[in-house]
Amino acid sequence: MKPDKGKFLRPLMGVGWYRRDQWQQLREAAADPTELEARWEDWQKEAAATFEGMVRAGTPVERVDVDVTDLILWCRATKRPLDKSGRARYISEKLKARHLQRAHRPSKDPDPLPEG
Repeated sequence: MKPDKGKFLRPLMGVGWYRRDQWQQLREAAADPTELEARWEDWQKEAAATFEGMVRAGTPVERVDVDVTDLILWCRATKRPLDKSGRARYISEKLKARHLQRAHRPSKDPDPLPEG
């Protein structure tokens, strides 16, 4: 069975998913805290609506769990500000790594080898 090449060409979007217990840490570390909702609950409501809207529109999208401490360290290591652009790049990199890991994982039901 040949892979469906079309599915590999579709761009995949990632939506960062933050934990309630790390929201304040994110706001304190962010270079652009005014771009973030003051309360996690407000952010979560908006993020969920955005995610669901993308799904309904047929956009290939996945949630990407964000550990804020890891995000802070990544921004320092890559010399990026922890702003909207930095957060987006971090999420993109995590999503890319996730899909590379999946691509290299052995299939549960490999095709049998041809006899001969």
